[in-house]
Amino acid sequence: MRKLPFASLYCERTSMIFWGEPLNAITNIAFWLAAFAIILYLRHHSIKGIWLQAIVLNLFVIGIGSFLFHTMPSPLTGTADVIPIVIFIFASFIFVLRRGFQKSMFMSFICAVCLLISVLIFRTLAADDVRLSVSFMFLPVAILLFILYALTPKMNLISEHVIVQKWLLIAACTFGISLAARTIDMPFCFAWPYGLHFLWHILNAVVCYSIMRALIIIQVNKSWGCSR
Repeated sequence: MRKLPFASLYCERTSMIFWGEPLNAITNIAFWLAAFAIILYLRHHSIKGIWLQAIVLNLFVIGIGSFLFHTMPSPLTGTADVIPIVIFIFASFIFVLRRGFQKSMFMSFICAVCLLISVLIFRTLAADDVRLSVSFMFLPVAILLFILYALTPKMNLISEHVIVQKWLLIAACTFGISLAARTIDMPFCFAWPYGLHFLWHILNAVVCYSIMRALIIIQVNKSWGCSR
């Protein structure tokens, strides 16, 4: 299959004008709302943590990068779209390993690298189809969320294991639906001219919010002293 130009990646875009993907662009507000809600929660409960704050800030950046890509599609804005998402995934994963499972930074980093390798491998499974390859690359992340949900009882927390599991399950299930919406964006074009990619933004904002709520509980209830 031939490689597609950036303007052809989504059902909604039919031209290169700035607002060629209105729904895909505007729905990035969901990421900013999720980040703002987490900030309010942290302040209301007087919860601090540099790592948490950095991840929340990255949520805003995800919305900005995605907005730029869906208004001015190019290799540069495509990179700005992907990099913040990757940072969120790996920062959150390392956070869970460090705070939740008491793993060393070295071991946490190695696990994150293994996740990166699996993402790259899955992307190559559909390398000839740009749209499908991006969906494939996120499959390991979906699997990881369900694994973390199953392993939550083994986390070294003082309490609240069930609550952490609840948020991780919400994140895992929502991400599965989100990934499906992204994958069938173009095939669904015949029924809905705007496609379904905008759901990828809205649902992933829910995923990010749910993951952040789980991280906050882990931060507050961790049974060891790693606060930075």
